[in-house]
Amino acid sequence: YADSELVGYVADLSNQTNILANELGFSFGEYVLGKFKDIQPFFFEGHTAFSFVKSVDSVIYVEVAKLHPDAVLPRFTYRDGEEGRLIRTYRSPRNLCALVKGLIAGIADIFYKAIDVAHPHCMLEGAETCVLELKFREPNE
Repeated sequence: YADSELVGYVADLSNQTNILANELGFSFGEYVLGKFKDIQPFFFEGHTAFSFVKSVDSVIYVEVAKLHPDAVLPRFTYRDGEEGRLIRTYRSPRNLCALVKGLIAGIADIFYKAIDVAHPHCMLEGAETCVLELKFREPNE
C-alpha cells in the first residue's frame, strides 16, 4: 500500500472503532509478529528475545527488501545498555513508532519474556529519531 492509503485505512478504522490510531498500530504490530512466526518460524530459531530484536534490521528487512525492492524500510541502530537493556533507535519517514512498540510486545509474547519500553524521544513529538529503551526481564520480576 502507498503510505497515504495505509494512513487512510487506519484513520477510517480508528473512526469506526473509536480506538486511537496509535493503539491500532500497536495492536497490529503485536498481532502481525505472531502471524509472522506461524508462517516463518525459522527466523526465530536459535534466538532469545534480546537477539531477535537486534536481528530484525539485519535479517528480516533484508529479506523484505529482496521481495519488495521499492519498500520504504525503517532503519534501526542498537546500543547495549546496562543490566540486560538495549537502546534501539528507530528512523523512518513513516513515523510508525506505535507499530514498532507492538512488534516488541509480540517478541515478548513469543519468547515468554517481559520487555519494558521507555520512549524518551519520539519523531511524533518533533525528535529526529525515536529512541526506545528496552529492559528485558522475566515476566514475574
